[in-house]
Amino acid sequence: MQIHLARAITLLQLRARIAPPSSLLRRTMSSFSTSDLPVIAVIGTTGVGKSKLSIELAQHIARRFSEQQQEASSLSSSTWKSAEVINADSMQIYKGLDVITNKVTDEEMEGVSHRLLGIVDPRGEKGWGMAKWVEASLDEISDLHSSSQVPIITGGTTYWIQHLLFPLGKPPPPTSSLSSNVPFPPTPSPTLPAFLASLPTPLTPSQHSLLYSLPSLPLTPPPELALPLHQLLEAVDPKLAAKWHWKDTRKVMRSLERVWGLGERESEVWEKQEVERREVNERGEGAGEEGKRYRTLIFWLHAPPEILDPRLDGRVDKMIDLGLLDELRDMRLIAEEMEASSSSVDPKDYASGIFQSIGYKEFSALPTTSLTPSSLPTKPFQAALTQMKLATRQYAKSQVRWITVKLRGVVKERTVEGKEGMFLLDASDLTKWDKNVLAPAISVLDAFLDSSILPTPASIGGPLAPSLLALDQTGPPIIKSTLAGGSYRCNLCSKEGETEEPFFVMWTEGTEEEAKRGHEVGRVHKR
Repeated sequence: MQIHLARAITLLQLRARIAPPSSLLRRTMSSFSTSDLPVIAVIGTTGVGKSKLSIELAQHIARRFSEQQQEASSLSSSTWKSAEVINADSMQIYKGLDVITNKVTDEEMEGVSHRLLGIVDPRGEKGWGMAKWVEASLDEISDLHSSSQVPIITGGTTYWIQHLLFPLGKPPPPTSSLSSNVPFPPTPSPTLPAFLASLPTPLTPSQHSLLYSLPSLPLTPPPELALPLHQLLEAVDPKLAAKWHWKDTRKVMRSLERVWGLGERESEVWEKQEVERREVNERGEGAGEEGKRYRTLIFWLHAPPEILDPRLDGRVDKMIDLGLLDELRDMRLIAEEMEASSSSVDPKDYASGIFQSIGYKEFSALPTTSLTPSSLPTKPFQAALTQMKLATRQYAKSQVRWITVKLRGVVKERTVEGKEGMFLLDASDLTKWDKNVLAPAISVLDAFLDSSILPTPASIGGPLAPSLLALDQTGPPIIKSTLAGGSYRCNLCSKEGETEEPFFVMWTEGTEEEAKRGHEVGRVHKR
């Protein structure tokens, strides 16, 4: 840190010189291949300061370029003159509703431009899926690179960021139907009849009828169709059906979408891409252009649960003061407008559109007249507030799980050690932000932009860094199948009769036998 400080002072004392023309910067850009171009990502749970760090890094890059322009030799000048932030939060893409989505304010931005923030009308659009956001982000990144600017991808929807930076591992969704937030197209794929004829067991008449009725179903089918739809998926794509719970109609419908629209199984597409990934890994090309899009630097801000949870509780309390209740009332008006207009978005579906925002579902049982500060002391209000805090803490835990289970191994597999990678930053003590977060981040960032050797990730980030960044195995990273896991039906726990409700035990790790033993010794299992 002292070296960087001394260097900055020296730079400020040097005489100013004329900056190179923009045409020279554009020619410099053309000499890069896509995988040489830098992208920075700032990830972590809610409430750890991702936006704050992103803004500070963008400001540093601009200062760094300005300082280098004042050096005596133009050869030492950085190619990258500034940076902008690209939002990677699935709820912050919506216009308005800034409190419930925890958007960064204009004042907090301090002049740093943000892209893909507040651009979707919550009244008219269901939102963006991963594929649409990745496509838009690629355009924004290309635009920034062409202007000699560094993209800083920031947000809590980590799986979006993962599929942007490391594109292999999951097939692109179909271009029609649910991926476009409209019902199934009226006409199926021309190859659908041949696909159905190839099934080892033909569809029953009722399943055939249900398949061809898909265009007439709403995006959120009625509950009584949940089991028949899953049974239909089991008939046409059993591997994928084993991965989804029969009550998860959203995923079941998306899987049926590929069969209807393209006449193929989604599971087969996943398997094909996994074979491609393994071949790339076996050839030692995991860090090549096939495995990543850019030269990647990821900062993971982290605070342990015992420190983060009280911080998140306090953040929810502060949201009440900032106007959360006003926004909840606004969201109910939006829901009424959408119901009246027969919108494709179901405001009663808490996994749909802006209504996924934590707080909307938790306060849904309260009448609108109770969404006022005067109701704060009441038991129903306090119960809803407690549920919102619990949901926020649970969401933070799920964000950490994605990073450790999904992203961590992919970064290790597909980045070049010493040139890129993921670095943990200790955001436990916000009073020591500059020392524990900003200073080490800038040190790594400078080396990254200078194409110098980066420090070992475990050497910064505090005492938790070695364990949190370490993989669970030695040797080459293990490529986990997208279709790993499954489900089995516990007949003893299932309900039979007219109101049949099969009890599915879902498992993603280990074996089916281990999942079965775990269920049978648990309290839920009926003995």
